[in-house]
Amino acid sequence: MVIYYNDYIIRMINDMTRMIMKLVFNIDMMPSDDMLETEEQKEALLRLRGMADEGKINEAENRLFETADYGDLSDLKMALLFYSYLNNMTDECLEEHNFCRKEIERGLADIAQKYGLDKSLMGIEDDDALADEEGSDALADEGEPVGEIEDENSEI
Repeated sequence: MVIYYNDYIIRMINDMTRMIMKLVFNIDMMPSDDMLETEEQKEALLRLRGMADEGKINEAENRLFETADYGDLSDLKMALLFYSYLNNMTDECLEEHNFCRKEIERGLADIAQKYGLDKSLMGIEDDDALADEEGSDALADEGEPVGEIEDENSEI
């Protein structure tokens, strides 16, 4: 079951990336390195990927947000390429470096929002919903709700 769920998340992230490409650039395809316009951007992307390969995924993501010029759409292309690169990493690699697919999804939504796209377009309503989904275990092993439910007829 976990394999199917992860495949679904991978496809969903790819779909989000394609949707951003279509909405912002009117291009119906996944981003490619050829889309970057300057050598400086290509080098910056290589540095971010290098950091991710070294296991510094969170630091690379932080640098992406710190250095992005939110008035320059080519920086959005670089962000899409970065998140696509992360999405191609194995679950084991992401987990080994304290990252997960939900963080890729959230990062994509956050960067898109910085460029004026509404998170709800991507099926993401708010940060609290993502945090709840990541941190909660709604069902116990037998499918029973976690925690105690009081009978409405019981005395308090």
